[in-house]
Amino acid sequence: MKKANILLLACAVMLAFSANAFAKNGLSVGIGIGLKPNLNNLGDTIADDGLDGSESHEIWGKAIVDEKTLLVLEEKGLIKDLETNGAMSGLDLALKVRYDFLDKFFVSTGFNYTMKIMGGETEWKYDTLTGLALSANVSAVNGNSIIGKTASQTFESSAWGIPLLVGINVAAMDGKVNFYGGLGLNLSSGKWSVEIKTPDIAFGIDATTDSTEEVEFSYMGIAPMYAIGVSAAIVEGIEVFIEWETVLGVGYSDVEDLETTVGAVALGTDQLAYPVVTGGSILRVGATYMLPFL
Repeated sequence: MKKANILLLACAVMLAFSANAFAKNGLSVGIGIGLKPNLNNLGDTIADDGLDGSESHEIWGKAIVDEKTLLVLEEKGLIKDLETNGAMSGLDLALKVRYDFLDKFFVSTGFNYTMKIMGGETEWKYDTLTGLALSANVSAVNGNSIIGKTASQTFESSAWGIPLLVGINVAAMDGKVNFYGGLGLNLSSGKWSVEIKTPDIAFGIDATTDSTEEVEFSYMGIAPMYAIGVSAAIVEGIEVFIEWETVLGVGYSDVEDLETTVGAVALGTDQLAYPVVTGGSILRVGATYMLPFL
């Protein structure tokens, strides 16, 4: 996909200097909406890999249990009422400001905000076989207390960005259709969090209490980006567009403290730092309006 996008951008550069049709110069504003799959690249953690826990206290082998493993545990009768939702998907909202000049070139900026709209939520209840398994290592009363209790893992993610792009516009059909591509930088900030609700006994703590551990990771930085797209005029001064935007932003969060004893026991540490993906790829559609006075 990246090679194809680079090839399209290169073609746009060559066509820009050979096309006879000219785009309209001036300032335009626009809005866009898009989909962003697999927020923060956490899909593998949620669905396939999970997160390893402390070797001395793990029950299922993981502090965060992936949905693939949970499906097996449900089949074996260790858990029940399993609800899975897979990786997080996001909705992207964009405000755009663009200035076209010299018939073939443009510079653009704006503001993008991405929020989670689905995925990243897993819930289940412990069944009788889990209580029997725990009773072999802890008191029978505490081991059986887990039966029927609910556990959940909830991921959240959001990000915002301010892009600055310089690009080339290729006009066709007397300027009614325009192909464009640009390179630039993006000041972006992202964060993701996970909330784990669990009976303490699930992580080897010989008690009947429950705990909720929530930790959030964030990062802000400047990253390279590119965008390619096509727009078409529908009425005088108004165009609709579809574009593919990629921001190559990622960085490590600050070290964050865990809040609960069960969190530290499960992970074998009371402090964590994790990567935060501030970028990613977005397929966006929208509309722009050419300001008549500029």
